Amino acid sequence: MERSMKKNAFNLTFLAMLIFSFYSFAYLVINVHNIEEGYKSLYLLPLSLIIIMIPTFFYLYIGILENIFLTIYFIVSFFRYSLLPYLIAKYNIYSGFSSVSPKQVSVELAIKLMSYELVITSLVIIFIVKVIINKSAPAKGKVIITTRNNYIYYLFIGFSLILLVLFPEARNFFSFVVKKQGTVHDQSSLIYLAVTMILVTAKNLLFVLIIGFFHRKYLISNSKRYVILAVLITTTNIMVFYGENRADLLITAISSLLLFGVLFKRYGKYLIILFLIMFPLLFSSLTEYRNYNGFSSTQEEGEKLANNIQVYAGGPYNVAISIEAKEYYATSSETNFLYEFFRPFIGLNILLKNSDYITSSEIFNYRIFYENNVTQIIPIIGQGYYYFGFVFSPLISIIFICISFLIYKIMKKEMSIISYYFLTISLIRLGFMMGHNSLILINELSYNLLIIFVLIFLDKKIGGNKI
Repeated sequence: MERSMKKNAFNLTFLAMLIFSFYSFAYLVINVHNIEEGYKSLYLLPLSLIIIMIPTFFYLYIGILENIFLTIYFIVSFFRYSLLPYLIAKYNIYSGFSSVSPKQVSVELAIKLMSYELVITSLVIIFIVKVIINKSAPAKGKVIITTRNNYIYYLFIGFSLILLVLFPEARNFFSFVVKKQGTVHDQSSLIYLAVTMILVTAKNLLFVLIIGFFHRKYLISNSKRYVILAVLITTTNIMVFYGENRADLLITAISSLLLFGVLFKRYGKYLIILFLIMFPLLFSSLTEYRNYNGFSSTQEEGEKLANNIQVYAGGPYNVAISIEAKEYYATSSETNFLYEFFRPFIGLNILLKNSDYITSSEIFNYRIFYENNVTQIIPIIGQGYYYFGFVFSPLISIIFICISFLIYKIMKKEMSIISYYFLTISLIRLGFMMGHNSLILINELSYNLLIIFVLIFLDKKIGGNKI
């Protein structure tokens, strides 16, 4: 029954996206004379989604249902290739953060580059799923709940509480419901980095252990009291958020809801309804804090949505800016790429912070602001173009697609509640890769997984748990 409902929801969502993609394509073709020069080929984006992406993911139907990375990647692709071009044309959104807009030829190339990215990454995903994954033995079993010898995790949580006493200012890194105006910390400090990593990991680990406890009690007693308690702890985990990045809030919410749905299948849909009610409050809180929801308070909702998609999914404006970053300020080399790829790994980013190498993100932001102000995200295809040119521009995307399937394989093999939750966070993050880049992805993966992998290893060796 649950799987049937999931398939029906997917089919309806797929059909709605397909219909809108055709509408977006038709709208852009019919109104091409009203679209600004450089953007007249916007219709290629929804067309490429119709011809390439939608049949691709329809072909990978079961994969999308089971792999959260593919689900998020598919949804982001729709927003980026279908909804965003429509909103750009409808609301005439041709400007961005830079005081100097990209040239027409750069925008035209950006649209072609995005379409090319879609083709190549879709073929890679098909190859991995159909040729590599389908030939390997399928993982079996359900999520395994920790039932004994959790003292490794309890010791770690206890250690994090001691750190919270020793560094009380670290509490300002967390907020409840509404983002608070906390103290500004030196984020380049190794101590600050270590403390925040430990506290964030402990917060997530505590949630997993508590909801796992409630699930075990529910299986024994079949009492709805434990379902209600699980709902409360899941809601609390979502509402107690860290940092000021709205993507982090969304990723935590999705991963928390997925874990609840896996453990309490019958009640998952009710919690999703509750989440849909409370999420606008959390999201608007961060939006107000960052003043990041568009360029003007007088903008219509469609314009605000378009600006957010442009930033978080890497729209044609941002891709065009990254193209000009390569043309105007190119300093790329193989050594520079290796430095940029590995530097964000937790620990190395502190040791190498005074290096003379300049990253593509810094060049991208200099093209936007013409000063040292690194606040905007170079899209991963723009980063690939910066280092490898047009033909090999999807290379970085392909690397992270491979990493995502490796993580998914590990998750299916382990099938434990802790590995499921933390690896789900990473898979969701990778699903947003189109609007991110290697600097963000490597940093987030190491930030999220480094400590928990060490704890899982210790738990296996010392605690003897299958987790």
